[in-house]
This record gives sequence, C-alpha cells and structure tokens, in this order.
Amino acid sequence: MIPEALVAMLIWLLGLAVGSFLNVVIYRLPAGLSISRPARSFCPICTRPIAWYDNIPVLGWLLLRGRCRQCRAPISAQYPIIEAATALVFVTIHHLLAGVGAQPGADGLHCPQHAVVAAAWLLLAAAMVACTAMDLLTYTVDTRVTDFAMFGGIALYLFHPADTFGSTPSAADGALSAAAVLMLLTSGGMLAATVWFAPHPTDDQPPTTAASPSSGPALAQPTPGAASNNKPTFAPVAVLSVVLLVGLSIWLIGEAMTAAPPTDPPPPAARSLPTGAPSDPSASDPRSPIPAPPLGVALLASLSAIFVLLAAAGGQSRESDESVHHAIEEERDGARRMVLRELVWLAPILAAGALGWLLVSHSTAIADPWRTALAWQPIDGFLPVRGLGAAAIGVIAATAAGWLLRIGFTLALGREAFGTGDIYILAAAGACAGWSIALSGLLLAVGLALAGWLVGSLLKKTAVIPFGPWLALGFLAALWLSRPIHAMGEVAADTVAFLAREDPAALWRVSLILLGGAVIAVVAARLMRRLTSPSR
Repeated sequence: MIPEALVAMLIWLLGLAVGSFLNVVIYRLPAGLSISRPARSFCPICTRPIAWYDNIPVLGWLLLRGRCRQCRAPISAQYPIIEAATALVFVTIHHLLAGVGAQPGADGLHCPQHAVVAAAWLLLAAAMVACTAMDLLTYTVDTRVTDFAMFGGIALYLFHPADTFGSTPSAADGALSAAAVLMLLTSGGMLAATVWFAPHPTDDQPPTTAASPSSGPALAQPTPGAASNNKPTFAPVAVLSVVLLVGLSIWLIGEAMTAAPPTDPPPPAARSLPTGAPSDPSASDPRSPIPAPPLGVALLASLSAIFVLLAAAGGQSRESDESVHHAIEEERDGARRMVLRELVWLAPILAAGALGWLLVSHSTAIADPWRTALAWQPIDGFLPVRGLGAAAIGVIAATAAGWLLRIGFTLALGREAFGTGDIYILAAAGACAGWSIALSGLLLAVGLALAGWLVGSLLKKTAVIPFGPWLALGFLAALWLSRPIHAMGEVAADTVAFLAREDPAALWRVSLILLGGAVIAVVAARLMRRLTSPSR
C-alpha cells in the first residue's frame, strides 16, 4: 500500500499543477481566447512567453516578487492564490474521503475502484475553483467548465464500484433512474439544439458576455498588449495569503504521516438491520464522520481559511458592481415573464420524466429489461447502467432544486433571484458528487453566503452577491457533514412516512408551518434588498 503521506503529497502537487492550468482557463475563457493556443503562458502586457522556470506554481511568483521578468509589469496575486487554494482543496478532499471516510464507499487512491470516486470529487473541485474565480471577477460562470465537469462526472459514474449503490435495484430505484435518464437525454438534446451547437464567437473576436451569466454581464478581460487592470499585488497581505494556504496544506500532509491506514467500510448488504431497528449508518463503520483532533482542527482551519478568502474576495469593490445591479433592476419588469417562458421550455423535460416513470412503474415489458440492465455487471464489481442512473438522478435533482429556487423566488420577488450559471454549477455537483451532496451543499451555501455577505459588507456595500463561490464551499462542507446529514435525512424520511400513515393532519400542519417560513423568508429578502438599495 502506498504510504498515506506520499499519497497526500502527490495529490497536493497535482492540485498545484491543476491550479496553474485553471489560471489559464480563468483568464482566457471570459476573454474569448483559446486555452490551447498559444500553448505556453504569456505576459498579458508584453505578450512574451513565460519561461518554464518562472511558471512553477506559487514558487515562480514568489521568486519573481510578483513581476514579469521581461517588462517588470505586476503579476496579480490571483495566480499563486488560485494554485495554492486548488492544492489545499485537493488535499482537504483527499482527507475527507480517505482519512475520515466522509462519503461511504470512497477511500481515495487506496482502492482502484474507489479512486473513481476521488477522481470525480477532484474534477468537481477543479471546476468549482474556476467557476468561483470567474464569478468573483466577472459575476459570470462559463458553462463550458460546468459542462465538462458534468459530463466527466457522468462518465466516471459508469465505473463506480457496485458497493456504493447497494444491492439489486428496487422498483422505486428502477422507475426513478429511468425517469432521470430520460429527462437527462431530453434536456441534453434541447441544449444541443439551442445552446451547445449554436454559433460561438471566434478566438479572435472575444464575446461581449460569457456563457450563461450567473448574476449579470461579463467584464472585459485584459487582452494581450493591453494595460492590465490587476493591481500590484506583491504586498504583505498577498504573500501572507499564499503562505497561509501552503502552510495549511503542509499541515494536512503532516497529519497524513501519523494517520492510521483507512479501512474499507463493509458493503451495504453486510450492514442490514433488523426490521424496525433504527438506522445508524455509522454503527458498523469505525471511522467518525467528524474527525478528532488534530486532523479535525486542520480540516476546520482549512475550510475556515477558504471562507475568509472568499469573503475578502467578495468584499472587494469592482467596476461591474453598479452595472450588474442596474442591469438586474432594469430587468425587473420582465423578470416574471422570463421565468414563465423558462418554465414552458422545461415542460418537455418534465413530460419525459413522467413518461419514464410511468412506463417503468406500469409496464412489465419495459420495467423488467430496465431492471436487468441496472443489475448488469460487465466487469465484476461495476454497475455501469446503475451508475448512469445514479448520475442522472444527481443531475436532475440538483438542477430541479435550482430551477425551483429561480422560478419560485423570481415570481415572488419580481426580480431575478437565482442565476442560470448557478444551476449549471448544481448540475456539475450532482453529476460528480451525487444528489445528496448537491442539495445539502445548496442548503449550506445559503447560510455561508449570508455569513460571507455580512463579512464582505464591512468592505463594501452592494446588493449583488456572487453565489457560485458559496456553492463551492457548501459542497465541501456537505462532504464533511455527509454522514450526519444522511442520518438526519433518514430520520426525517421515517418521520414523514410515519405521519403520512398515522396522522396525515399533522403532516399538513407541518407543511403549513414550512410554507409560512417561506413567506417570512421572502418578506425578509425584500426588506434586506431595501436596506442594501436605499435609492429605491
């Protein structure tokens, strides 16, 4: 077995390399430039290629003291921060999967099958870093990044180990997965016809807006030869931020040296409980969902550092703040009509899902072959069709939550309430991490965004909040808390089933209470908007 510390070190180095590539993606995609031409990185001021020894992640920027070797133009601290943050996120995910066992059936690189789960999470992490930086810089999300993560997650799910899906699919699983796959294929066909294969600007003609903005129009990025809008950033705060991110990574790698070798949790079939016994997903797993010190302290410090970094970055004033706010306000009159048109666009997808559910639920001629396909194992230990169904459920459940938020709150508030770019982010998370992480991450992101807004409001005052970064952090928090969240979800599901069977009136009362809470949330949102927009 590969030593745990060596695995953590390799993943950290991989994160640095991926972060260096993400800097290219973050700079070039919003500017309409090719990410492959030119192949080598270049200075945006003098356009000269950067030598390989100056392009070493983090170290190159520190040795150059944040300036181009050729023209001495300042190099933004964004570059080493992205590299160091990506590496830290990679190591954090590795510890959560392999060391803590936060997600059942995922043990990092210690098992070839489970390495697929880790690869899906690292793919999602890379996409989230890129989307976070774009959203913070331009209030946009380039959907080519989220599409790549979504399709990559679906492909990786085909190779997920069988023990992550449990035993033979039940009737409900069969109908649900069939509906989700049919909805995914229908939405993919509609997007291909209307978005993906639509004419795109050439590399020589930068687009005026990035694909599917999450909050508003894009900012023009500096082009080769133009003056950079990045401030000189080799300042003590920038250097300290980079050193802090690297130091936290080294701390986590150091913890890996003393970590006990992970043990595979028993498969779900071995953890079956007697009928009527309370479910306890951690009863047969020796690892605690919340790691004990000092690993727990290191992970908490890492997530806290990422939170502070996002809050500080979101609190920086940008030229687009006012323009984005005004653009949203100008669209207020047509916001409700816009989401109603989107609801009509979604109707064929909903119809496809209903058709898939009905066919598998009521037609034996279709249900039996589909369930046989779900249990098919071309390679021992892998269920590719079941994996496709699980990925489809993740994508559809996550995007459905996003569309419900967007349509419901836009109709209630009369203004765009949830960007389509954020829905693409949810789709990527659903494909790579599953529906439970995507939905619980969305809930956690709301609280994180509120806390981040309170911190950021100390630096600037604006009603425009990029939500994509908090979604990314919410997914990480959901991974850490996935086991207790799963346990609470089982308790909630059992409670709802009990009330529906024994006391339906109580279930209606609870529903009315939740509806009242939603109304209060809408009213509070209106009051918050008035406080942050005193001119209206």
